[in-house]
Amino acid sequence: MIEQEVPTYRQVRRDLSGFSVEGGKLDAYFDNASLRKLVAIDSAESGRRMRRFYYRADSLVFVHELTEPYVHPPDSATVRRKEDRYYFAGGRLIRWIDDRGREIVPTSTEARKEEAELFRLSAAIQKLLG
Repeated sequence: MIEQEVPTYRQVRRDLSGFSVEGGKLDAYFDNASLRKLVAIDSAESGRRMRRFYYRADSLVFVHELTEPYVHPPDSATVRRKEDRYYFAGGRLIRWIDDRGREIVPTSTEARKEEAELFRLSAAIQKLLG
């Protein structure tokens, strides 16, 4: 639903300096004052990563993370893409589908680390918006 409504949202663009070696960009989408979507793209020597954060009532509900490693030199074609999907409810990770299509147990140590990192990133990126 959010993707369908994106054209009606107010867009804000920022640089993501300090989030990666080669910088990045951020696009934020608001429905009036309510944050609905963040798209953070950062680049490094090894590749490019795009994270899409989706919000409902200013709460994180979904993150789509796509990592595309580069074949050297950096401007050459990418190799195997890594794609993860994270689902949230009530401020907790409730489902994680990794890049191989496997469901990771949301209460596992690995999932809790990912959950904490995604909430940290979401908050840090939102601070850039002022």
